[in-house]
Amino acid sequence: MRFFYIYFLKKMGIWIMGDTMNNAKMRINRLADRGSVHMIEENRSSVIVASVTVAHIPVILYVFDNTHRGGAFGCLEGESVLRAIRIAEAAKVPLVGLCASAGANLLEGQLSLVAAGKVFQACHNLDVPHLFLSYGPCIGAVAYLSKQADFVLALREQSFFCLTGPKIVKSAIFCDETLEEIGGAQKTAEQGGLHMLSDEEEEMEENCRKLLRYLKRSKSTVFYSERDEVISSGENSTMEALISNLLDDDTTLWMWSEWAKNAFAVFGYLGGRRVGIFANNPEYAGGVIDRDAALKAAKFYKLCSRLSIPVLSLADTPGFLPGAESERSGVLDAGAEMIESYLSHRSGKMTVAAGRVLGGAYMAMGCKEMGARAYAAFPQATIGVMGASIASEILRGEDMSHYEKNCLSVQAALKTGCVDRIVDPSELKAYIMGVIR
Repeated sequence: MRFFYIYFLKKMGIWIMGDTMNNAKMRINRLADRGSVHMIEENRSSVIVASVTVAHIPVILYVFDNTHRGGAFGCLEGESVLRAIRIAEAAKVPLVGLCASAGANLLEGQLSLVAAGKVFQACHNLDVPHLFLSYGPCIGAVAYLSKQADFVLALREQSFFCLTGPKIVKSAIFCDETLEEIGGAQKTAEQGGLHMLSDEEEEMEENCRKLLRYLKRSKSTVFYSERDEVISSGENSTMEALISNLLDDDTTLWMWSEWAKNAFAVFGYLGGRRVGIFANNPEYAGGVIDRDAALKAAKFYKLCSRLSIPVLSLADTPGFLPGAESERSGVLDAGAEMIESYLSHRSGKMTVAAGRVLGGAYMAMGCKEMGARAYAAFPQATIGVMGASIASEILRGEDMSHYEKNCLSVQAALKTGCVDRIVDPSELKAYIMGVIR
């Protein structure tokens, strides 16, 4: 049977590597703390279920062994994954999948589809963190399984996510495409399909440990006494530097780094407390909010809400990307999803205007009217419907200095109540610490 599956996988255009590189137990032992592995289920299917600790955190693993029938997903595999889900849920510990699979077991036909449906339903109802680590091709049902995880980690030249392999693509639509072209990890990352991309397995496993340490707390503080912590962030600092200086040393986790580079989505600790930061990136496309940036924000707000993590928004953007092409791409719907996700977040929110905050970005990046606990602004920030140069084209003959002073300045925003406090960048961390509790 094993030789049949190797032949079958090659026919489908999905090649598996040697036993040494794909040894599921080797990966379990490398990820888990020494001496912590307790096998719950093995040799029953292509999936191993184990109880381990990772970075001293109890975890339930489900592991696809793609040297066993290509890691094909069938009835028994479904039962194994379901068992892992139920144990993790009962124990209130994270669920982690180590995955590489050729997809549904064709020889089981409809039963493999039923198994996948049961697993998808169980994942949808899961209330503990779910991490998915891709060690190779994740085809069909297992590709869908990755979409139901909270975090997807993958390898740049080894992971693939797609519904069908190259041979089926060629047979169905007569296109000669490689597995890389169909669903390579780099392309998937650029489209927002995974959270962290690594070059080596060990690097991916270390990212998993960092995430688990971050997620260790079941509850998070929300937006006590102020602390005098100074960050070195002047007017000319980049947003990336501002974020790095705000967060505690060695706690920063950048999500979706390859996708929507005009925005940052970051997890970390600020003064020892968990926080999620969503920020515009003026260094890339001016920090404009296009469809992908809005969807990135929506995904991030939803993830923070699910994990009870407070959100800090750092705004510096000219607003949503205008134009027919942007509208056709669905920027309006994506912006609405961004706003809805922000409104639905209940674990504490605050916003800092670090530069321009124009038009719909005032709402989309979070404001007090939409539930932010506080709204601060840097002295050089501007907040308004539109910038002075564009407004001058509409308000011909008007005194633009009056417009800038009364309709754009943070001093005017302070008077209208949009802004609670004007804060110098060097005072920002202390101010935030006074708001978080």
